[in-house]
Amino acid sequence: MVESNLAGVASLDISFKAQHLDEFKAPRYLQVVDQVQQFVSKLEGVDKTISLVDFLKDMHQSFHNENPLFYAIPDSTQFISQYLLLYDSDDTEDYINSDYDHARLAVRISVHGTQQQQALIGRIQEMIDQIDHKGLEIRITGDAVELVSVVDAIVESQLYSLALATIVICIIMFLAFRSVSVAALSMLPNLFPIILNFGIMGVLNIPLDTGTALIAAVALGISVDDTIHFLSEYQHQRARGITTREALASVIRIKGRAIISSSLILCIGFGVDVFSRFIPVINFGLLCAIIMITALIGDLVLLPAVMLSGGRREKVQLDQNKSAGS
Repeated sequence: MVESNLAGVASLDISFKAQHLDEFKAPRYLQVVDQVQQFVSKLEGVDKTISLVDFLKDMHQSFHNENPLFYAIPDSTQFISQYLLLYDSDDTEDYINSDYDHARLAVRISVHGTQQQQALIGRIQEMIDQIDHKGLEIRITGDAVELVSVVDAIVESQLYSLALATIVICIIMFLAFRSVSVAALSMLPNLFPIILNFGIMGVLNIPLDTGTALIAAVALGISVDDTIHFLSEYQHQRARGITTREALASVIRIKGRAIISSSLILCIGFGVDVFSRFIPVINFGLLCAIIMITALIGDLVLLPAVMLSGGRREKVQLDQNKSAGS
């Protein structure tokens, strides 16, 4: 409603810092601000721009009988100083400091995705790099820049935390089962729901934020418990001298009910968040519930299927050895 009737609710600021006092009473530096503003205002997704230049143009036109030809920056520092002295309003305080060496261009935008915001910021920065702004330090700041930086940090930390968690769990699995192959095998049912989670987020356009970024780590910590129970019982059954297929059947019969029950309880517990009215909580609950189900599928379907495939290769190798011996 705000964007339809006023302007975009997202904000972007462009800072212009001069080297000396009163520099922004000179037409040359104001022309730089105006050049950037004219470019930014024409970009898709930009709803409104405002700077000190707008106030000066309005005054210059008003002092010339509202002639549209005079809607421009005065070509004299003396004129600009007189206009600013006459205006003497608090309205300009948001766009210029009292020393007139630091100006601000405020931009209201209606693009909310961080990818679109990052693309918009990139186009503005590219334009700034191409123009002559000697004597001015121009920086893009504001809420949109902060949001893009935060999301980049979330993605980076997400990758780092997942990689670290995977390595630590592999090491723990190796120490627990004394087998590199079992440690590597144990990660299949745990990474499966995480990969599926990011795929679902992409399909449903669920953003990666501070809430949804926690899901992968939570899922990895919870789903690995069922995997440990499954593999420990599997090793116990194999120690009895039975085949892979028989061992897996025993594991599913003995541990399957407990794994299913715990997964359903967790799914229901997280699923309650779906009835919230707060979108981030809804997304968190929905994705966690889905992950609990997919983790269950990973432990009781994917993991046994991979192990049976290895068991068949083992059986083929054993039959070949017997044939060679005879």
